[in-house]
Amino acid sequence: MTLLERDREKIEEGREEAIKQLILKQYSKGLSIEYIAEINEFDVEYVRDIVKNNTPKINN
Repeated sequence: MTLLERDREKIEEGREEAIKQLILKQYSKGLSIEYIAEINEFDVEYVRDIVKNNTPKINN
């Protein structure tokens, strides 16, 4: 892997993390998954997966 390829990979990882954090912040503020998908032009399933896989589960 060249330095350029490594840098591009790191940039892409950073973008993905930023998108994930954006979605989780909007969800934590009470926005619905459907609304988050609509305003950010993401697929609803993509948003749902991020929320599902990054929201702490509460055991009752």
